[in-house]
Amino acid sequence: MSRRAGHLCRTRLLLAVSALAVAMPGLVGPLMAADNPSLAGKWNFNAGQSDNADEKIQNAQNNSAVRAAGGGGYPGGAYPGGGGGMGVPMGRGGIGMGGTGGMGRGGRGRGPGGMSQGRGISGEDLQRLAQDAKTLTISQDEQKVSLVSETGDSKTLYPDEKKHKEKDANGQTTEFKTRWEGQRLIAESKLKHSGKLTETYEVSSDGKQLYATERLDSSSLGEPLAIRRVYDKASGNAR
Repeated sequence: MSRRAGHLCRTRLLLAVSALAVAMPGLVGPLMAADNPSLAGKWNFNAGQSDNADEKIQNAQNNSAVRAAGGGGYPGGAYPGGGGGMGVPMGRGGIGMGGTGGMGRGGRGRGPGGMSQGRGISGEDLQRLAQDAKTLTISQDEQKVSLVSETGDSKTLYPDEKKHKEKDANGQTTEFKTRWEGQRLIAESKLKHSGKLTETYEVSSDGKQLYATERLDSSSLGEPLAIRRVYDKASGNAR
């Protein structure tokens, strides 16, 4: 092969590689999305295998710097129970997916006044963390994962590692930054008064259970507060 012909071949090869590199983002995105685990389906809360959120929050407060300093906390050393939800604002009433007046795991009614606020941590945020969504219906596509509770409260997560805002019924806005990390969907948000909240969603290897964990990191707590909830796949829902 002549030197000129060899140069021409190399030029054509470089052009082909360049064209492929330009096309790769459009090809890689769908392929990566297809590799992400599916969280989709209807999931029912399994109280027996889940953490008792009431006890976890109470213990965290008892061991925290807030308690040591003698400030804040729940009235009378305990907080009112709340029904139907998980955590931070989402849709109507927050990821806590519940409205006022519900019943918590212990059967205590929540009063209209809610919780008192400790130093550096919001009683409202703790109250929402205490709530357990009784059912979660999750839909998922390449761009987003949407969660809806039995009360109709909803939240949409975009696993692109960019900040997205969610506004609740009270007009309060929370920023979420979401990503896939192996088999887990991880959403991070910064609560206005209470620190950083990290939510993790993962399906069991057999596809029959969903593990939802919330971790609150706050300088007002002696150590991070983590609440793990387990959901069973509803019958009739394919994996």
